Amino acid sequence: MLEHELLLNCARTKFNPEGISGIDLDALDWDYVLRQSKLHNIAPLVHNSLRDFSVPIRKQLQAIYAHTGFHNMLYLEELKKAEEKFKRHGVKVIVLKGPALALEVYGNIALRPFVDVDILMRKEDLPETETLLNSLGYLCEDPEFYKRYHFHLPCAKKGKIDFFFELHWAFVDRFILNRVDMSEVRELSVDGMLPPEINILYLLLHIEKHAFLNKIICRERNPAEWIFSNPRGNQLIWYTDLYELISGNEIDWQSVTELSREWAMQHIVYHNLHILNQLYPLHQVEDVLRGMPRYKIGLLKRLIYVPALRKNSAFTFSPDIQLRPIRALDLVDYVFPSPGALASYYRIAKRPMLAVYYVLHIITGLKEILREFLGICQKKLYANRKREYPARG
Repeated sequence: MLEHELLLNCARTKFNPEGISGIDLDALDWDYVLRQSKLHNIAPLVHNSLRDFSVPIRKQLQAIYAHTGFHNMLYLEELKKAEEKFKRHGVKVIVLKGPALALEVYGNIALRPFVDVDILMRKEDLPETETLLNSLGYLCEDPEFYKRYHFHLPCAKKGKIDFFFELHWAFVDRFILNRVDMSEVRELSVDGMLPPEINILYLLLHIEKHAFLNKIICRERNPAEWIFSNPRGNQLIWYTDLYELISGNEIDWQSVTELSREWAMQHIVYHNLHILNQLYPLHQVEDVLRGMPRYKIGLLKRLIYVPALRKNSAFTFSPDIQLRPIRALDLVDYVFPSPGALASYYRIAKRPMLAVYYVLHIITGLKEILREFLGICQKKLYANRKREYPARG
């Protein structure tokens, strides 16, 4: 579709007007363009690219751009207050995703929408950080539950304007198979920011967490057709983040590939970088992909994943679980990983040992999932009983 071509071209700061010179702008479905711009959080970038063009949705895009700038300015002021408080109490934090990208990568806070602030810290600092946020008016939801079963703790401050913080002690939950060394991440970070190489790996992990069908999608011939359709778990802004980060920095790709191998996430890096390169071709990404092993999807997983890929509506999950629902397909990947991913995770050099590790991994994985599921059910049952039979004083 011409609308997809326009959106892909406009969703970058390095907009090339010649890229849409052959498109009849009057013939486009502008309601669809506006809807997709908002859905994929690229409306401010589309406004930035089309501000010199007379398009029917110009006023709507301008309003979104102005609102994004005002919203982000308030959030960054709130973040500054929190950072000053953390610093006074010796708590070191690293800003992740939206706020960091808006400042360091896009250079314009109005171009990168975000709805909360994600900050990374040591898990040991969580109690003190939670106390400091409480003093600023924040309440953290069910901290003991999140500390045990999840990888971040959500906190909110309600008022005329609501603010949301997420306190991270890991990049993703343990049901995405990897060996990310968080202490190494903190050591390599400078001035509260991730270096570009680690930021690339983090953004790829973030995509993998949400877009769990990408291992199948990366084999699709027309990436624009699936990224603008549902369900995919993808947002175009995430790939734009990667494009802007890679094209605007001198990347040490040897460090990226070595860390991806050390953290057992080469398969995640490969198929998500492959998708990025389909959307926004970059020579340096092509060079990296050529030097990486390719991970095949087995017949059993194809039978499970492909029907899911073809569905026309988003997946729904039980609302009773208070954390990010662990998708059934996430668990399939965790318990039954590809041989290459398993060999990377356990650092298996000799193939005959792979079968032994595979059986042991399945047994321990199923036991872990069952234990956590029973723990969640037990906590829910206890909470329901407390509501039904409150303590009498």
